[in-house]
Amino acid sequence: MKRFMDRAIEAVARARAPKEPPVPAGPKIASSGVLERPTCPLCKNTRARTLMKGPDTWIKDRAPVKGAPNKYTIVRCEICSHRYTTPRFTVEHKEKAFEGAYPFYNRARRARADKLHEDLDRARAPFLHRADGLSAVRPLPGRLLDIGCGDGLFMDVMRTRGWAVQGVDVSEDVVWHAKDILGLPCGVMDVEQDALPEGPFDAITMWGVLQLIYQPRDLLDRVHAALEPGGVLAIGVSNISSGGAQLFRGRWRGLGVPRHISHFTPDTLERLLGWAGFEVVERRFQTPKWVVAGSVDDSLPAPRPVRSLAKAGLYGAGRVLGQTRYGDTMEIYARRRAI
Repeated sequence: MKRFMDRAIEAVARARAPKEPPVPAGPKIASSGVLERPTCPLCKNTRARTLMKGPDTWIKDRAPVKGAPNKYTIVRCEICSHRYTTPRFTVEHKEKAFEGAYPFYNRARRARADKLHEDLDRARAPFLHRADGLSAVRPLPGRLLDIGCGDGLFMDVMRTRGWAVQGVDVSEDVVWHAKDILGLPCGVMDVEQDALPEGPFDAITMWGVLQLIYQPRDLLDRVHAALEPGGVLAIGVSNISSGGAQLFRGRWRGLGVPRHISHFTPDTLERLLGWAGFEVVERRFQTPKWVVAGSVDDSLPAPRPVRSLAKAGLYGAGRVLGQTRYGDTMEIYARRRAI
């Protein structure tokens, strides 16, 4: 049944894709100076087919970037089937993808401006399912490294469960919140350029990180080396083979372009983990309400009552299908193999 559904969704995606010639990789786009057409981030193949195009639906006050498109193209590699964004900002200018009112971690920014006095127990609640997922595959506490730790709430939950936690993030504001508000050991780091903290670790988590990484295999190789043999890696990313992605396509909130430069399916993510020396032991899927609500608002030009009705119906569907491999987000738990 699963294979039938996979093939059906793939057939729909191909049928709806624009009938265009293969999209070649190439050099930096001269008109912008900050954009490039990449090869496949997984296998380095240079040819791919267009699947869909979509605008940036997360940051709507972005300052204009010379040569940047109004819509970004999602392509499918002709060799390994990985989906990725083209064009993308070059690694030297990747911060431009986040300029403007980036919607995540506002809690940390408001706290630093003395505009927030929040019930942190309530704020921790959304992170409990991730803690439960990690505890299911690694019941005994140990050393945990959270790559892309954000404002630290997941680490805070794991600390209460007996783990010795450490976190890194590229954003100084969110690291400040984790250190000064929550009292957690963490630091500012670009994991694509800097050495990882000294291991070995019993678990490494990357929530919403791998889809932002320019060289995902290289990072996973270094993560593998930083883990104890049998250590656990937990990854959370959007699922581009989800029902929501097929329904909303370029207006699907999980797309996250141009920040998301890779778009994983369960199969392509598990294939990448296998290449890097990991064995998948657990898969979990969700359809978060914020993905559904944003997708409906961006896609449906209708009065609020109509959109509210559509959201209610999709929330109900999400409670059923959202926990299958057709959910909008996925968490993959894998163990390090000895290689």
